[in-house]
Amino acid sequence: MFFSVLSVYAMSSAVGLNLSLEITAFAYFLSALFIILPLTIAGVGVREGVLVFVLTRAGFKESGAIALAVVGVIMLFVFALIGAILELWGRLKKTPQS
Repeated sequence: MFFSVLSVYAMSSAVGLNLSLEITAFAYFLSALFIILPLTIAGVGVREGVLVFVLTRAGFKESGAIALAVVGVIMLFVFALIGAILELWGRLKKTPQS
């Protein structure tokens, strides 16, 4: 989870939010707690909503918080797609050739 917090911290800098590491960790852990609730598939939407809520309550602009949430979801899907491609490639390599 440490590297996840660091990645959110780096993404926050990329979108122009100057979050402290403490606020980043708090927002990340709180959003991670909320994705446990079975409200949506993989917590998509809940995680972003909690992140935006926490950051706007901490005094950051809503537009920056939304940008961070969107970048985070895009990164999540990109890495999931890479993993799916690698998994498919590995399974295809194991398939016996006729």
